[in-house]
Amino acid sequence: MATDRADLKRSAPKISVVLSFYNEAVVIPELLKRLRTVFAGLIGEKSISGYELIFVNDNSSDQSEALLRAELEKGDIVLVNMSRNFGVSECVFAGMEQATG
Repeated sequence: MATDRADLKRSAPKISVVLSFYNEAVVIPELLKRLRTVFAGLIGEKSISGYELIFVNDNSSDQSEALLRAELEKGDIVLVNMSRNFGVSECVFAGMEQATG
């Protein structure tokens, strides 16, 4: 049975993006701006139903966590803090465990 484009739009997926970070305070504001712009466009065209940005903190020592905590109220961010520095692979896995999309 063929699925037409209208059927795909009705069942638009929610997207989860997992981002591992360590001391990225300098780039986080621009990253958030760009990601939100892209996803707002995709929601507007009904390609996706929603999104979440899962940031996994690999024990940063800069202001990265504080910047993300200030953005939590917008509802599109999930913040996961690791107990120590584990590396990218383990952080991505921890983020995937939190994903709902």
